[in-house]
Amino acid sequence: MKTDVLKDRLAAESIDAAVFISDEFDPQIFYMAGYDGSGILVVPKDKEAFLMVPQRDVSRAKKSKIDTLLRKGSIVEDLKAALIDRKIALSSLGVDSERISMAKSLSLRDLCAGLKDVSPILSGLRSIKEDSEVKLIRRACAITDEIMSAVIESWSGFQTEADVASFIEMKARKSGLPCPFHTIVASGKNASDPHHRATTAKLMQGPVIIDFGVCFNGYCSDITRTVCIGPPSDEVRKTYEMVRKTQDLAISNVNPGIACVDLDAIARGSMGKHAGLFIHGLGHGLGIEVHESPTINSRSKESLNSGNVITIEPGIYTEEFGIRIEDDLIVTKDGCEVLTKADRSLIIL
Repeated sequence: MKTDVLKDRLAAESIDAAVFISDEFDPQIFYMAGYDGSGILVVPKDKEAFLMVPQRDVSRAKKSKIDTLLRKGSIVEDLKAALIDRKIALSSLGVDSERISMAKSLSLRDLCAGLKDVSPILSGLRSIKEDSEVKLIRRACAITDEIMSAVIESWSGFQTEADVASFIEMKARKSGLPCPFHTIVASGKNASDPHHRATTAKLMQGPVIIDFGVCFNGYCSDITRTVCIGPPSDEVRKTYEMVRKTQDLAISNVNPGIACVDLDAIARGSMGKHAGLFIHGLGHGLGIEVHESPTINSRSKESLNSGNVITIEPGIYTEEFGIRIEDDLIVTKDGCEVLTKADRSLIIL
Protein backbone atom coordinates (compact mmCIF):
# COMPACT_ATOMS: atom_id res chain seq x y z
CA MET A 1 0.00 0.00 0.00
CA LYS A 2 1.05 3.60 -0.56
CA THR A 3 0.94 4.20 3.19
CA ASP A 4 3.75 1.65 3.58
CA VAL A 5 6.00 3.70 1.31
CA LEU A 6 5.26 6.80 3.36
CA LYS A 7 6.00 4.88 6.59
CA ASP A 8 9.46 4.05 5.28
CA ARG A 9 10.10 7.71 4.50
CA LEU A 10 8.84 8.79 7.91
CA ALA A 11 11.19 6.35 9.61
CA ALA A 12 14.09 7.64 7.50
CA GLU A 13 13.26 11.22 8.51
CA SER A 14 12.78 10.30 12.21
CA ILE A 15 9.12 11.36 12.14
CA ASP A 16 6.94 9.26 14.44
CA ALA A 17 3.73 9.71 12.46
CA ALA A 18 2.05 11.91 9.87
CA VAL A 19 -1.48 13.24 10.13
CA PHE A 20 -3.67 14.55 7.30
CA ILE A 21 -6.87 16.45 8.11
CA SER A 22 -9.58 17.30 5.62
CA ASP A 23 -13.04 18.87 5.73
CA GLU A 24 -13.66 17.69 2.16
CA PHE A 25 -11.75 15.89 -0.61
CA ASP A 26 -8.02 15.86 0.08
CA PRO A 27 -5.65 14.64 -2.68
CA GLN A 28 -3.07 13.37 -0.17
CA ILE A 29 -5.62 11.22 1.67
CA PHE A 30 -7.07 10.00 -1.63
CA TYR A 31 -3.58 9.09 -2.88
CA MET A 32 -2.69 7.04 0.18
CA ALA A 33 -6.04 5.61 1.23
CA GLY A 34 -8.33 5.87 -1.80
CA TYR A 35 -10.80 7.73 0.42
CA ASP A 36 -12.46 10.86 -0.98
CA GLY A 37 -14.43 12.19 1.99
CA SER A 38 -13.75 14.30 5.07
CA GLY A 39 -11.78 13.02 8.02
CA ILE A 40 -8.33 12.35 9.42
CA LEU A 41 -5.68 9.93 8.16
CA VAL A 42 -2.93 8.92 10.58
CA VAL A 43 0.17 7.14 9.28
CA PRO A 44 2.51 6.00 12.09
CA LYS A 45 6.04 5.06 11.09
CA ASP A 46 5.87 1.61 12.72
CA LYS A 47 2.17 0.74 13.04
CA GLU A 48 -0.79 0.38 10.71
CA ALA A 49 -2.36 3.51 9.24
CA PHE A 50 -5.93 4.36 10.20
CA LEU A 51 -8.75 6.73 9.24
CA MET A 52 -11.02 8.71 11.55
CA VAL A 53 -14.24 9.85 9.89
CA PRO A 54 -17.68 11.23 10.80
CA GLN A 55 -20.64 8.84 10.98
CA ARG A 56 -21.96 9.89 7.56
CA ASP A 57 -18.75 8.74 5.85
CA VAL A 58 -18.05 5.44 7.64
CA SER A 59 -19.36 3.18 4.88
CA ARG A 60 -17.42 5.17 2.28
CA ALA A 61 -14.22 5.00 4.31
CA LYS A 62 -14.44 1.24 4.78
CA LYS A 63 -14.07 0.81 1.03
CA SER A 64 -10.50 2.05 1.42
CA LYS A 65 -9.47 -1.16 3.24
CA ILE A 66 -7.75 0.95 5.91
CA ASP A 67 -8.85 0.56 9.52
CA THR A 68 -11.57 3.12 10.17
CA LEU A 69 -12.56 4.75 13.46
CA LEU A 70 -15.60 6.91 14.18
CA ARG A 71 -14.95 10.56 15.02
CA LYS A 72 -16.67 11.63 18.24
CA GLY A 73 -15.12 14.91 19.40
CA SER A 74 -12.63 17.56 18.38
CA ILE A 75 -9.64 16.79 16.19
CA VAL A 76 -7.25 16.83 19.13
CA GLU A 77 -9.57 14.81 21.39
CA ASP A 78 -10.10 12.12 18.78
CA LEU A 79 -6.42 11.93 17.89
CA LYS A 80 -5.30 11.82 21.52
CA ALA A 81 -7.69 8.94 22.29
CA ALA A 82 -6.63 6.96 19.21
CA LEU A 83 -2.91 7.47 19.85
CA ILE A 84 -3.23 6.33 23.47
CA ASP A 85 -5.33 3.32 22.47
CA ARG A 86 -2.77 2.29 19.85
CA LYS A 87 0.23 3.07 22.06
CA ILE A 88 1.69 5.58 19.59
CA ALA A 89 4.09 8.01 21.24
CA LEU A 90 4.94 11.27 19.49
CA SER A 91 8.12 13.29 19.71
CA SER A 92 7.68 14.50 16.12
CA LEU A 93 4.57 14.73 13.95
CA GLY A 94 4.40 15.22 10.19
CA VAL A 95 1.80 17.58 8.73
CA ASP A 96 0.98 18.75 5.23
CA SER A 97 1.88 22.42 5.52
CA GLU A 98 0.53 23.17 2.03
CA ARG A 99 -3.02 22.25 3.08
CA ILE A 100 -3.42 22.42 6.84
CA SER A 101 -4.81 25.65 8.26
CA MET A 102 -2.92 27.67 10.83
CA ALA A 103 -5.67 26.99 13.38
CA LYS A 104 -5.46 23.22 12.95
CA SER A 105 -1.66 23.33 12.96
CA LEU A 106 -1.65 25.23 16.25
CA SER A 107 -4.15 22.80 17.79
CA LEU A 108 -1.91 19.85 16.91
CA ARG A 109 0.81 21.34 19.08
CA ASP A 110 -1.26 20.14 22.03
CA LEU A 111 -0.37 16.64 20.84
CA CYS A 112 3.22 17.24 19.78
CA ALA A 113 5.37 20.35 19.74
CA GLY A 114 7.67 18.97 17.08
CA LEU A 115 5.71 19.46 13.85
CA LYS A 116 7.50 18.69 10.59
CA ASP A 117 6.41 19.39 7.03
CA VAL A 118 5.88 16.21 4.99
CA SER A 119 4.39 17.88 1.91
CA PRO A 120 7.68 17.55 -0.07
CA ILE A 121 7.71 13.81 0.67
CA LEU A 122 4.16 13.38 -0.65
CA SER A 123 4.86 15.58 -3.66
CA GLY A 124 7.80 13.38 -4.61
CA LEU A 125 5.90 10.12 -4.10
CA ARG A 126 2.90 11.29 -6.08
CA SER A 127 5.03 12.52 -8.99
CA ILE A 128 6.08 8.93 -9.86
CA LYS A 129 2.98 7.14 -11.09
CA GLU A 130 2.34 3.46 -10.54
CA ASP A 131 1.01 1.36 -13.43
CA SER A 132 -2.49 1.43 -11.92
CA GLU A 133 -2.42 5.24 -11.87
CA VAL A 134 -1.16 5.49 -15.44
CA LYS A 135 -3.99 3.21 -16.55
CA LEU A 136 -6.55 5.63 -15.12
CA ILE A 137 -4.85 8.65 -16.71
CA ARG A 138 -4.78 6.84 -20.07
CA ARG A 139 -8.53 6.34 -19.82
CA ALA A 140 -9.07 10.00 -18.90
CA CYS A 141 -6.98 11.04 -21.91
CA ALA A 142 -8.89 8.72 -24.26
CA ILE A 143 -12.22 10.18 -23.12
CA THR A 144 -10.83 13.70 -23.56
CA ASP A 145 -9.80 12.85 -27.12
CA GLU A 146 -13.31 11.57 -27.82
CA ILE A 147 -14.88 14.75 -26.48
CA MET A 148 -12.52 16.93 -28.54
CA SER A 149 -13.52 15.04 -31.68
CA ALA A 150 -17.19 15.54 -30.78
CA VAL A 151 -16.59 19.28 -30.37
CA ILE A 152 -15.24 19.55 -33.90
CA GLU A 153 -18.08 17.46 -35.34
CA SER A 154 -20.70 19.59 -33.57
CA TRP A 155 -19.12 23.00 -34.23
CA SER A 156 -21.87 24.29 -36.48
CA GLY A 157 -24.24 24.33 -33.51
CA PHE A 158 -22.11 26.71 -31.41
CA GLN A 159 -22.58 30.46 -31.34
CA THR A 160 -20.64 31.50 -28.22
CA GLU A 161 -17.67 30.45 -26.11
CA ALA A 162 -20.13 29.30 -23.44
CA ASP A 163 -21.88 27.05 -25.97
CA VAL A 164 -18.62 25.15 -26.57
CA ALA A 165 -17.77 24.94 -22.86
CA SER A 166 -21.26 23.73 -21.96
CA PHE A 167 -21.12 21.06 -24.64
CA ILE A 168 -17.77 19.77 -23.33
CA GLU A 169 -19.00 19.65 -19.75
CA MET A 170 -22.26 17.98 -20.81
CA LYS A 171 -20.33 15.25 -22.66
CA ALA A 172 -18.16 14.70 -19.58
CA ARG A 173 -21.22 14.46 -17.31
CA LYS A 174 -22.85 11.95 -19.65
CA SER A 175 -19.75 9.80 -19.15
CA GLY A 176 -20.19 10.22 -15.40
CA LEU A 177 -17.05 12.32 -15.10
CA PRO A 178 -16.35 15.74 -13.59
CA CYS A 179 -14.18 18.36 -15.28
CA PRO A 180 -11.30 19.13 -12.87
CA PHE A 181 -11.06 22.82 -13.82
CA HIS A 182 -13.08 25.51 -15.56
CA THR A 183 -13.23 24.74 -19.27
CA ILE A 184 -11.38 27.40 -21.27
CA VAL A 185 -12.83 28.49 -24.59
CA ALA A 186 -11.21 31.71 -25.79
CA SER A 187 -12.00 33.39 -29.10
CA GLY A 188 -10.56 36.52 -30.68
CA LYS A 189 -8.74 38.85 -28.26
CA ASN A 190 -9.96 36.71 -25.36
CA ALA A 191 -7.40 34.11 -26.45
CA SER A 192 -4.65 36.54 -25.43
CA ASP A 193 -5.45 35.52 -21.83
CA PRO A 194 -4.13 31.97 -21.21
CA HIS A 195 -6.72 31.34 -18.46
CA HIS A 196 -9.72 33.12 -19.96
CA ARG A 197 -13.05 31.74 -18.78
CA ALA A 198 -15.69 31.02 -21.40
CA THR A 199 -18.28 33.78 -21.65
CA THR A 200 -21.35 34.46 -23.75
CA ALA A 201 -19.09 36.31 -26.18
CA LYS A 202 -19.75 35.35 -29.79
CA LEU A 203 -17.19 33.13 -31.44
CA MET A 204 -15.01 35.32 -33.62
CA GLN A 205 -13.18 34.64 -36.89
CA GLY A 206 -9.66 33.43 -36.24
CA PRO A 207 -8.06 31.17 -33.59
CA VAL A 208 -10.10 29.69 -30.74
CA ILE A 209 -8.28 28.07 -27.80
CA ILE A 210 -10.07 25.10 -26.21
CA ASP A 211 -8.54 23.79 -22.96
CA PHE A 212 -10.27 21.17 -20.78
CA GLY A 213 -9.90 17.86 -19.04
CA VAL A 214 -11.85 15.13 -17.28
CA CYS A 215 -11.31 13.23 -14.04
CA PHE A 216 -11.57 9.42 -14.29
CA ASN A 217 -11.68 7.55 -10.96
CA GLY A 218 -9.74 10.37 -9.34
CA TYR A 219 -7.12 11.00 -12.07
CA CYS A 220 -7.08 13.91 -14.50
CA SER A 221 -6.39 14.68 -18.13
CA ASP A 222 -5.60 18.15 -19.51
CA ILE A 223 -5.57 18.98 -23.21
CA THR A 224 -5.53 22.14 -25.33
CA ARG A 225 -6.22 22.51 -29.02
CA THR A 226 -6.46 25.68 -31.09
CA VAL A 227 -8.88 25.67 -34.02
CA CYS A 228 -9.50 28.45 -36.52
CA ILE A 229 -12.83 29.88 -37.61
CA GLY A 230 -12.48 30.81 -41.25
CA PRO A 231 -9.25 30.86 -43.28
CA PRO A 232 -6.24 31.70 -41.08
CA SER A 233 -4.11 34.73 -41.87
CA ASP A 234 -0.46 34.18 -42.76
CA GLU A 235 0.48 35.39 -39.27
CA VAL A 236 -1.86 32.91 -37.60
CA ARG A 237 -0.69 30.02 -39.77
CA LYS A 238 3.00 30.79 -39.15
CA THR A 239 2.43 31.23 -35.43
CA TYR A 240 0.56 27.93 -35.23
CA GLU A 241 3.37 26.10 -36.99
CA MET A 242 5.91 27.69 -34.64
CA VAL A 243 3.97 26.54 -31.58
CA ARG A 244 3.55 23.05 -32.99
CA LYS A 245 7.24 22.74 -33.85
CA THR A 246 8.13 24.02 -30.39
CA GLN A 247 5.97 21.34 -28.85
CA ASP A 248 7.50 18.65 -31.10
CA LEU A 249 10.99 19.78 -30.09
CA ALA A 250 10.14 19.81 -26.39
CA ILE A 251 8.55 16.36 -26.53
CA SER A 252 11.58 14.97 -28.38
CA ASN A 253 13.77 16.20 -25.51
CA VAL A 254 11.69 14.67 -22.72
CA ASN A 255 13.70 11.99 -20.98
CA PRO A 256 14.50 10.98 -17.41
CA GLY A 257 17.20 13.17 -15.92
CA ILE A 258 16.66 16.34 -17.94
CA ALA A 259 16.29 19.42 -15.74
CA CYS A 260 12.84 20.98 -16.10
CA VAL A 261 14.42 24.43 -16.43
CA ASP A 262 16.50 23.16 -19.37
CA LEU A 263 13.47 21.66 -21.11
CA ASP A 264 11.66 24.99 -20.72
CA ALA A 265 14.70 26.82 -22.13
CA ILE A 266 14.85 24.52 -25.16
CA ALA A 267 11.23 25.37 -25.98
CA ARG A 268 11.72 29.12 -25.54
CA GLY A 269 14.95 29.08 -27.50
CA SER A 270 13.20 27.59 -30.51
CA MET A 271 10.82 30.58 -30.63
CA GLY A 272 13.57 33.13 -31.20
CA LYS A 273 12.29 36.72 -31.04
CA HIS A 274 8.79 35.43 -30.24
CA ALA A 275 9.87 33.85 -26.93
CA GLY A 276 8.64 36.91 -25.03
CA LEU A 277 5.10 36.07 -26.18
CA PHE A 278 5.29 32.68 -24.45
CA ILE A 279 4.05 33.94 -21.09
CA HIS A 280 3.63 30.80 -18.98
CA GLY A 281 5.55 27.66 -18.12
CA LEU A 282 6.07 24.83 -20.59
CA GLY A 283 4.18 22.29 -18.53
CA HIS A 284 3.40 20.62 -15.22
CA GLY A 285 2.84 17.30 -13.55
CA LEU A 286 -0.58 15.69 -13.82
CA GLY A 287 -2.41 13.14 -11.70
CA ILE A 288 -4.97 13.40 -8.91
CA GLU A 289 -4.62 17.15 -9.32
CA VAL A 290 -4.29 19.01 -12.59
CA HIS A 291 -1.14 20.74 -11.37
CA GLU A 292 1.33 18.52 -9.56
CA SER A 293 5.08 18.03 -9.36
CA PRO A 294 7.18 18.40 -11.44
CA THR A 295 6.82 22.02 -12.53
CA ILE A 296 8.36 22.76 -15.93
CA ASN A 297 9.25 26.42 -16.13
CA SER A 298 12.20 28.82 -15.98
CA ARG A 299 12.30 28.73 -12.17
CA SER A 300 11.95 25.00 -11.59
CA LYS A 301 14.50 23.16 -9.44
CA GLU A 302 13.20 19.72 -10.45
CA SER A 303 14.26 17.14 -13.03
CA LEU A 304 12.13 14.61 -14.88
CA ASN A 305 11.97 11.00 -13.73
CA SER A 306 10.62 7.86 -15.35
CA GLY A 307 7.00 7.56 -14.25
CA ASN A 308 6.25 11.28 -14.28
CA VAL A 309 3.04 12.18 -16.12
CA ILE A 310 3.38 15.72 -17.44
CA THR A 311 1.89 18.22 -19.87
CA ILE A 312 3.79 20.00 -22.62
CA GLU A 313 1.90 23.15 -23.59
CA PRO A 314 3.74 25.91 -25.44
CA GLY A 315 1.76 28.95 -26.48
CA ILE A 316 2.11 32.36 -28.07
CA TYR A 317 -0.15 35.26 -27.15
CA THR A 318 -0.40 38.53 -29.10
CA GLU A 319 -2.75 41.44 -28.50
CA GLU A 320 -5.04 40.09 -31.23
CA PHE A 321 -5.04 36.31 -30.66
CA GLY A 322 -3.52 33.37 -28.81
CA ILE A 323 -2.42 29.88 -29.82
CA ARG A 324 -1.65 26.97 -27.48
CA ILE A 325 -1.22 23.23 -28.01
CA GLU A 326 -1.13 20.95 -24.98
CA ASP A 327 -0.67 17.21 -24.65
CA ASP A 328 -0.27 14.78 -21.77
CA LEU A 329 2.59 12.29 -21.73
CA ILE A 330 4.37 9.83 -19.51
CA VAL A 331 8.13 9.89 -19.07
CA THR A 332 9.56 6.45 -19.82
CA LYS A 333 12.98 4.88 -19.24
CA ASP A 334 14.24 6.08 -22.61
CA GLY A 335 12.03 9.04 -23.54
CA CYS A 336 8.28 9.51 -23.35
CA GLU A 337 4.91 8.39 -24.67
CA VAL A 338 2.21 10.87 -25.66
CA LEU A 339 -1.11 9.86 -24.08
CA THR A 340 -3.45 12.35 -25.77
CA LYS A 341 -4.07 11.60 -29.44
CA ALA A 342 -6.44 14.33 -30.67
CA ASP A 343 -5.54 15.89 -34.05
CA ARG A 344 -2.83 18.54 -33.64
CA SER A 345 -3.13 20.04 -37.09
CA LEU A 346 -4.72 23.48 -37.49
CA ILE A 347 -8.37 22.59 -38.00
CA ILE A 348 -10.23 25.22 -40.02
CA LEU A 349 -13.95 25.47 -39.25
